[in-house]
Amino acid sequence: MQLTNSFARVEILRQQGYRYCPNPLCSKPLNIQNNIKRRVQCPHCNRSFCRKFGGEYHRWLQCDTKYRVLCAVNNTQPCPKCNAMIEKNEGCKHIACAQCFHEFCWVCRND
Repeated sequence: MQLTNSFARVEILRQQGYRYCPNPLCSKPLNIQNNIKRRVQCPHCNRSFCRKFGGEYHRWLQCDTKYRVLCAVNNTQPCPKCNAMIEKNEGCKHIACAQCFHEFCWVCRND
């Protein structure tokens, strides 16, 4: 039950525009909802990271390339409705997003 509550808290924070600092020594939740810049700096540990990618800060053109590579390597892609990342491990091509419950085809991304 405690693990379920932890996951629920993480999901609520994510839905409210929070992201966790990628520094494993920090990992504090940061509100990035109103941050329009790509570069986010954690006020707790001063680590900079990419708002979109979540990894190390980098130039804009690298962001889309790194994102596509990351998705391909990890067999993940964003939900076409809410943009939550979905990982496909096995099974059929019909997917349901765990966040918004949108159903779509993994291959063509259509409903």
